[in-house]
Amino acid sequence: MSVLKQVAATPSRVRGIYRYLLSLEGQSEARDILERTMSPHTLIKESKKRTMIHDTVGECIKMGLLIEESDTVAINPNLPDPARNPQTGDLILPIALSNLFFSEKNEENHNLGRVISWYLSRDIYDAPGNWKEVEEAFREQAITDKLGVTSDARYGQFEDWICYLGFAWCHSRKREKMLMPDPTAHIRDRLAQLFGDKESLPIADAVRRLAEACPVLEGGTMRKEIEKNYAERDERSLSSSTSHAWFRLQDEGIVKLVEKSDAEMLIFIDGGTKRRYSEIKWLGGDLKK
Repeated sequence: MSVLKQVAATPSRVRGIYRYLLSLEGQSEARDILERTMSPHTLIKESKKRTMIHDTVGECIKMGLLIEESDTVAINPNLPDPARNPQTGDLILPIALSNLFFSEKNEENHNLGRVISWYLSRDIYDAPGNWKEVEEAFREQAITDKLGVTSDARYGQFEDWICYLGFAWCHSRKREKMLMPDPTAHIRDRLAQLFGDKESLPIADAVRRLAEACPVLEGGTMRKEIEKNYAERDERSLSSSTSHAWFRLQDEGIVKLVEKSDAEMLIFIDGGTKRRYSEIKWLGGDLKK
C-alpha cells in the first residue's frame, strides 16, 4: 500500500515503533512482542485486535525502515549510521524517511512524493489549506485522480506526513487548522549534506544538489513530472515556497543569499517582487547531520 493509503501509518506511530527499537540492544524484537508493547491490552477494547499497530509495522517494513526475518522485526541495518544511532536517529528520522519514500528503488510511497511536489508548486499566498480547498484545486486543474488524495482520510495522512517531513506547517484561520507549503525545515536539515566542506555554492549548484537529494524540490524527478502536467515554472526561477524557505534561513542567520552581477542567477519570488541571487553562503548554525 503506502502511508498515504494506509491511514493507520501515521508519523507518530511510525516514530514510536522506530524509537522503541532504536532503544533496544540489537535494535530488534519479536513482532508479536513489539505489537503488544506498542499497543498494550489496557489501551484496546476486548473485541478489537491490534490492527492499527500491525498495519503500521507492515508499512515500516515496506518502506524499508524495518526488516523482518523469522518473525523478528529490526531496524534496517542498511540505513546510514546516524539513522541507527540512538543519539541521532530520532533527530534525522524525517530526512531518513524522505530518502526511503522518494527512492527510485522503492515506489511504494511515490504517490506521497507526487502530491507533496504539487503542493510545494502552489503559490504560498493562494495555497489550499484544508481538504475542501485541496479538492477544489484538483477540480480547477482537472486532476481527476487527485494524486491519490481521494478522501478526507487520505488528506489527513497527506497533511500529517507533509508537516512531519518538513515541507509544510499548519496554522489557525478562523479557528480552523490550515496547511501552508513551506520546505524551510526540510532544507535546513539538509544543509550539512548540501554544503559538505564548502562554505558557499553557486545557486544553480545548490538547487541541483537539493533536487538530487530530494526529488520533490525544484529540478527533482517528481517535481518535474508535476510541473510538466500541472504547474509550469520558468527554470530560471524558484517557486514562492522554496524562495521563502531560503529567505527564512537567511533571517535565521544560517545562510546568506548573494548577488554577483557576473555570475549565473536564479529568480526568487517575494510576493510581487522578483529578487535575483547567484550564490548561497552557509554561515553555520545548529544543524542535523
